[in-house]
Amino acid sequence: MASSFLFLIHFLLLVFLPPTLEAAQEGERRVFNFRCSHNGPSIRFPFWVKAFHPDRYRYPGFELSCDKNKQTVLDLPFSVKLFVKKIDYKFQVIRLYDPDGCVPAKLPKLDLSASPFQFDEIYLGNYSLFNCSAPDRDLLDPVHCLGGPAYQVYYILSILNLDRYPLTSCTNIHNLESVPYKIFDQRGKLQLSWSKPNCCFCEAEGKICRLKDNTTENETECVAKSKTRKGHAFNKRLWA
Repeated sequence: MASSFLFLIHFLLLVFLPPTLEAAQEGERRVFNFRCSHNGPSIRFPFWVKAFHPDRYRYPGFELSCDKNKQTVLDLPFSVKLFVKKIDYKFQVIRLYDPDGCVPAKLPKLDLSASPFQFDEIYLGNYSLFNCSAPDRDLLDPVHCLGGPAYQVYYILSILNLDRYPLTSCTNIHNLESVPYKIFDQRGKLQLSWSKPNCCFCEAEGKICRLKDNTTENETECVAKSKTRKGHAFNKRLWA
């Protein structure tokens, strides 16, 4: 009777709870593949969610969270909070977006130095942002998502001679160092990459990357994938 009751409970969980958690069994160890929502990005090593993943699956600097709307959130240390659109584990790229639709507005506070991420661009430059009261100016590149009816914000490469630009009635509001040129036109989107841990070769071989047991240096290893079992462990208590 007890076994029949447990079977019934398990069946009801399978039917009525959303399948937002996948666990691949590796002998006695489990490698988790978690999502904040059905359509959210897959969260697996080196990324992790504090309320869900145990310590042995946590690589420093890759913590994500789920907000009350089931959005996947990357909170950069001492910096800004952005939502996660997609994670490409093969090429080690994370695609982020600003819910307000204006990543350039976050640039003055964006600091990647305390994170494992860097801009996914080869060429970076230093730029100056100018707030100009007259919004229509030739020879200047506007930051389209900044500004208002009576003013506009423009960006200029810092190494250029500013005397050649029409900067009358303009105020230098920020100087930005080592940012990609494309970021001013992408508005709400931002793409970052990471180099450590290097799990590209695991992905190329169709294997899973994870921390080695009893490692003190955050060493990783590749393990073969096994059959995936569906689970149902999403809970509101996991929301940030």
